[in-house]
Amino acid sequence: MIGHAIYVNKNEQLKVNKFLVTAGWILSVSFLLVNILFLGFNRKFQIIYREVIAISIGWIVFACHSLKSGGFIRSFLSHGYWQPFSKICLSIYLFHWAYETLTPTAFNDWWMKMAHHIFDTSFVIVLSTIFYLVIEAPFGKLTDIFMKFIDRKLSNNFEQLEMPIIETQTDDKVHEKSIPK
Repeated sequence: MIGHAIYVNKNEQLKVNKFLVTAGWILSVSFLLVNILFLGFNRKFQIIYREVIAISIGWIVFACHSLKSGGFIRSFLSHGYWQPFSKICLSIYLFHWAYETLTPTAFNDWWMKMAHHIFDTSFVIVLSTIFYLVIEAPFGKLTDIFMKFIDRKLSNNFEQLEMPIIETQTDDKVHEKSIPK
């Protein structure tokens, strides 16, 4: 829904009540902090933590992009250092899911869990970078070249079509419409 709202409003800055914007930021940040600090201690919260993270991150994206609010968070997320990660995010998602499915994660010690998580994340980022450089980027360039070729062919064929003009009369005005064959 948030993606749809961003798409519909594209480059427009929405005007939302400051109270609602502030409440959205407070709830979003508090949900994320609760998730980080208390996730391992409360089994009841583990039922909904993925939805809470999705809603919180969705609000941050919506507020930064459409509402142009967020201050230092917006400037941090808009920085150019994130560009490489944005290019490999699909690969990270796909490899992380497969890697986590195949590796066991039964650790009792918190430090072992964190070390395992850091190793897994690093390994998946390296694997995703290799996948992007070897497969995704070259095929993306080939797709761009192919689509430009197709667009050029279609635009040349479209210019050669003759469009008959049909006149219609409504309310004592003559309207001309071009209708393709």
